[in-house]
Amino acid sequence: MAHNESWDENYGEDGVPDGSNIPFNVLAGNSVQFDYDPVSHLLTIATIADLPILTVAGSTVSAVEGDTAINS
Repeated sequence: MAHNESWDENYGEDGVPDGSNIPFNVLAGNSVQFDYDPVSHLLTIATIADLPILTVAGSTVSAVEGDTAINS
């Protein structure tokens, strides 16, 4: 995790300053979610299957699984 678009202040694996890169893999078609804690400097990386897409009357509506999708 680099701060201020520079490597002058950066945190790697386990939040270590100038630490190792954090390896991760992403399956084709999945998205990546990055969560960073600025206090502990820990970066959590998760891969997420793409959101479901509903097609209704030719319009496309995207919704988060479990949420309500409205085609207005």
